[in-house]
Amino acid sequence: MRNLLSLILGSFLIVSLSYADPVPSSGSPIPMGTGFTEVSKEDGTSPCSGYLLKFTDAPTDNADGSCSVAGGAGTLGGADTQVQFNDGGALAGEATFIYNKALNSLSIDRIVIGPGVADYLMPTARGAANTYLRDNGSGAITFSALSGIGPANFTASTDFGDVNTDAGGALRYGGDSIDPAAINWGAYTYLGEEGISLVEAYAAVGTFESGDTFICYEAGVGARECDYDDLPAAGSMTSFIVEDGDGTEISISDAEEWKFVEGTGIDIDWTDTTPGSDADPFDLTFTVDLTVGELDTTALTASEILITDASKDIISAAVATYPSLAELAYVKGLSSAVQTQINAKGAIAGQVWTGTHDFGGAVLEIPNGATVTDPASVGQVAIDSTSDQFLYYGTAQRVLTYKYEESITVENIAAADDSTPFGTKSYARTVTNVGCRCMGTCTTPADFSFSDSAANAFTLSATPTCATTGAATYVTVNSGGALIAGEGMLFNVTNSVAPETDWYEIMWVEVVTAD
Repeated sequence: MRNLLSLILGSFLIVSLSYADPVPSSGSPIPMGTGFTEVSKEDGTSPCSGYLLKFTDAPTDNADGSCSVAGGAGTLGGADTQVQFNDGGALAGEATFIYNKALNSLSIDRIVIGPGVADYLMPTARGAANTYLRDNGSGAITFSALSGIGPANFTASTDFGDVNTDAGGALRYGGDSIDPAAINWGAYTYLGEEGISLVEAYAAVGTFESGDTFICYEAGVGARECDYDDLPAAGSMTSFIVEDGDGTEISISDAEEWKFVEGTGIDIDWTDTTPGSDADPFDLTFTVDLTVGELDTTALTASEILITDASKDIISAAVATYPSLAELAYVKGLSSAVQTQINAKGAIAGQVWTGTHDFGGAVLEIPNGATVTDPASVGQVAIDSTSDQFLYYGTAQRVLTYKYEESITVENIAAADDSTPFGTKSYARTVTNVGCRCMGTCTTPADFSFSDSAANAFTLSATPTCATTGAATYVTVNSGGALIAGEGMLFNVTNSVAPETDWYEIMWVEVVTAD
């Protein structure tokens, strides 16, 4: 009779045993060394006829009549929570390959998805049931569905290494957005629990060009999308130093701007902005267009002409050496060289002047002096400063003088003759000298005093003595002799005259006052 005995080995393998010996009573162990005619799995597959099953530990009776044998095939490797694997025929464990029962999570150091297999599936533990990474057969990782990848509360600070999408469907890795296009990774490595990742990319097909975008790492920022046009050229600087005229230095860095500020009379413009090549560079043009009053410097002196010095610097021309503005104005209106014009007029010495000369009311100085040459031909003039005479030559030398000598004659002079008027003229003059002459017996000549028409007495140097023979003698009028136009003089007799029948000539010298 065939008897059936069921065994569970190491909680993994369940088999059924058939044997011909009588079945032991419940609770009685099967004798060690018992032979079985057939060994098969509980599902009836792969029978193992003729195999000998040997127990190393005592079996346990089960409620359904089966028998269980504790223990397993060999000794466990590694430490607690480490997943067992075949390591050269022996069970082994690894610190980076663990199962956390409390978290229901399996942790492994590395998952490699290699090319060459049409479909490798790796379910995403945190994603929805229908999202997973896959190899498309050409070595590129793709997603079965972009929506729902990663947890809804994904944060870059705690979920290092997570891959998810934002609300717009853009792929996110480690919190930095990248282009949602397919990522062509050659290999992806995850190192430990710190979230550090290494990405080894396939070689680019062709070269980058303007408009391309790709993932880059920026210090202090992390992985981000980069634009090829924003990258510095190979071998170029990221900053440079600029120094102004007084020694102040600033550093101009990437993305900073340097502006040229326009000033008075200075216009700064880009006049060529394409293509910027060596053959046709960009052109920045400075145009200086100063108007009157816009050139102002404290280094110059007001109202002086400007010249350049030996260093070609603009300076003021000192009036001690150079013409002043007033002197420079003398040449205004000239239409040709001054010397040429002067030469055309002839030499000054001996020059013959013809035509009418209008001096416009200006003072004309003629030859003069104490020893002036007397005019000797028609038209010559001169002033003799010794005699105070104007000399001119007509048909002979003539004289014009500023002094005029006048006289009157009177008779029957007596002591009672006072305030007798004489010598009125229509122009202003000054009486400088007076004298008198007695003609007759002249036993006791008259003594005269003089005054103006208003009876203002002249002060004389002495009382005139009337001459009776020979030349008359004049006395000086020290004061009171200035007469206005239309004014005359008065004479007074100051003594008893004998005889009163004599004639007298009264003389005076007057100087005409210039109007």
